[in-house]
Amino acid sequence: MEYKKITFNLCACLLLISATIDVAQCALTKVCPGKPADIAFVIDESSSIWPVHFMKLRQFLSNLTASFDIGLEQTRVAAITFSDKVTHRFSFTDYKNEADVRRAIGRIDQRRGGTRTDIALKHVRHQIFSNNREGVPKIAVLITDGSSWYPKLTSHQAQLLRRDNVTIFVVAISNNINWDEIESVSSQPSEGHIFTVDSFNDLGSALVERLVTSTCKVQGNPVGVCTISFQSDIMFVLGSASQNPSGTMPALSMVQKIISDKNTYVGDASLRFGLIPKQCDLDIGFNLNTYKTKEEILRHFAEREVIPSTADYINQLVTDSFTARSGDREGVRNLAVVILDRASHDFEETVAAANRAKAAGIEIVAVAIGKEVNDNEVSLIASQPTANYKITLSDYSELTDLKHKFYSLICP
Repeated sequence: MEYKKITFNLCACLLLISATIDVAQCALTKVCPGKPADIAFVIDESSSIWPVHFMKLRQFLSNLTASFDIGLEQTRVAAITFSDKVTHRFSFTDYKNEADVRRAIGRIDQRRGGTRTDIALKHVRHQIFSNNREGVPKIAVLITDGSSWYPKLTSHQAQLLRRDNVTIFVVAISNNINWDEIESVSSQPSEGHIFTVDSFNDLGSALVERLVTSTCKVQGNPVGVCTISFQSDIMFVLGSASQNPSGTMPALSMVQKIISDKNTYVGDASLRFGLIPKQCDLDIGFNLNTYKTKEEILRHFAEREVIPSTADYINQLVTDSFTARSGDREGVRNLAVVILDRASHDFEETVAAANRAKAAGIEIVAVAIGKEVNDNEVSLIASQPTANYKITLSDYSELTDLKHKFYSLICP
């Protein structure tokens, strides 16, 4: 991979044992001029990092900050530190210029403790990126020197953060890293979002250059990038969710919210939707060509009482839903969203059905909800790469936030 050349001024920035960084004596050439971004630093301050190394880490972040045009209308920076607790250092709107941001970084003290990367990522999602600028790239830079206490929770929180269109870069220091965990945290492809160094002494200008160049390539993800002429044929498959009375209504609510959104255009020249199940005794489902407008689909939901089904519907994608007689359009992308909240009764048959659908050119997004799903089964149902097509939620309440991820999938 080629990186944009950055020229550095010949000056020495000596960080003495103090609480501040002198930002006036050293300046780095600006990168991405005129391109705004929201960048959150997620800083490991656990006890495995020596104080002198934490000072080097602060200097690295200060130099990284100096490479951007900082301002409330340009690139904004926020920072948190974490050990076994999270400390919110500053938000995007706290500082308006580079000098103030770098001074704030210089004031960050190390509080030490364990490594709860999971709660740090959760804090970033709920507190840092809670007030977004539409169309502006959202970037999190995680700097850590070791494995987290709870890798599965960390991976899950990273998935939720990526689902909100936050691009995650990881700077991994030393050989104590859990590489499987780091790859599950970073955005994809991992080789473009993971940066490794052997020690804190390697947090120098070369790494700044590589990381800054990569962040410049990140594009914003505005909601509603589907124009009125964007075409896709989309089937929602309730799957095992239709076997669970408590899950059917939230799943259908998510479908209705996506279709009713002002950015969703329904019609023969735009998006068309269908829903499985649609047996004779369960009138909630419909074909791609059943309805021509958004209003007709929403009226369909309003007029019907939902009755759970126990059938496996994935085969129906190939045999019925994505066929010409059911409204499938030749040459238009086929996308299925399969919602599951428990393991299927026949693992092999379910996976085989998914494989047949994918072989027929149908892309499958697998949404796994709760603890009763078979994670391996969900991964095999989803299209590849799994990181893009598999969504894991703790419970049905998280379905309400799925709209942004849905748009990033259907309007790449």
